[in-house]
Amino acid sequence: DSAMAFYAPLPILLWAGLRFGPAGAGVALSTVTIAAIVGTWHRAAGTPSDGAILRLQMFLFLTAIPILCVSVVATALRGTVHLYRALLASLQDQVAILDADGTVIRVNESWQRHADMPSPCPFERSRAGENFLVACRRAADMLVAAHPEEREPAPARVLAGAMAVLSGQSRRFETDYEQQHDGTTVERWITLR
Repeated sequence: DSAMAFYAPLPILLWAGLRFGPAGAGVALSTVTIAAIVGTWHRAAGTPSDGAILRLQMFLFLTAIPILCVSVVATALRGTVHLYRALLASLQDQVAILDADGTVIRVNESWQRHADMPSPCPFERSRAGENFLVACRRAADMLVAAHPEEREPAPARVLAGAMAVLSGQSRRFETDYEQQHDGTTVERWITLR
């Protein structure tokens, strides 16, 4: 019964701390504190014993500290996510963020606009949720089939570089390649990092 009373407010306190930060956690903790004081007072039918007051203090201390810590960490994390999104959106370069398996987890607006343009290379059209390495492999196979004379097509270089970075063999990879429209006319040079 007392264990249930101890755990009963925790979901609400956690929700308030995660959703509203320290201010919400403070309001929720104040409400739980008032309820605990009133409950202790009514249970004692008058002045509570020293043991009941000590249990109340321990309950409030052991509840308040973790809830406030969780709310502060959640607020800091929320601020970091907002900063990350603002930085990603502000970049003019095309940016795709890959996980350890090569799956695109996030792209910025510039990448999205570029991916919407007609392009002969599948890796340039990779979207969130798609595997960038598979797209590079597919593009390399397409170019080798279409141009067997080309020794090292750009998608193969990109694939090797991305795999080296993702596996930890290299900290950085950079290559330049030309983007062609009809196979002969160079539209522009692209630097990929």
